[in-house]
Amino acid sequence: MTPTAPSPEHVIGAGRGMLVAVLSLAFMAGTGWLVAEIARQPAPLETEKPVLDTSSLLALIDYQGAPLEPAALDKPATVVFFGYTYCPDICPLELATMAAALDRLGPAAGEVGAFFVSVDPERDTPEQLRGYVELFHPLITGLTGEPEAIAAAAGAFRAYYERVEHEGGYHTVDHFARTLVLDRDGRLEAAIPFDSPPDVLLGALRPLLETGP
Repeated sequence: MTPTAPSPEHVIGAGRGMLVAVLSLAFMAGTGWLVAEIARQPAPLETEKPVLDTSSLLALIDYQGAPLEPAALDKPATVVFFGYTYCPDICPLELATMAAALDRLGPAAGEVGAFFVSVDPERDTPEQLRGYVELFHPLITGLTGEPEAIAAAAGAFRAYYERVEHEGGYHTVDHFARTLVLDRDGRLEAAIPFDSPPDVLLGALRPLLETGP
């Protein structure tokens, strides 16, 4: 029998949430940018907007088992969320928000590269990812890969994660819970907090789509 899923607070780490937040903030500050915790607002960047290495995603495979093609990143806007399919609440909510924003963009949604990157490669096989992301939106691409490739991508995107073992032989994954929005050049435009409404993501995407190539 599958153990009872932990509550939302436990997903990011029961008794560990504060540590995760502090480590994430310290890591981001050390790389030249600091995200402020402002509820339901895109996190403002206090320094020049960093350019992230989106090519790190090319070492991953999609839910069809094929390597991600460079053309998938050649879009006016890219949205990336790191999570895992066995996450009971944080990830489904964020993917539902991403899907709602894409729906509201209409045809312009085709100009957005939307990615859900697994931080649980042991369980998140391409087949598992395919069944999961298809529940949300056809334009969201699930990515997985070798642990080393996922670690490299997470590092490039400043996304913290850590596997946590539990009694009973199952595990969860503490992880960075922000949706990242980048422009065509990989410049970070917004780091949107967990549980923000679709309007916040839309507000970050629309200016990128209006500017064109």
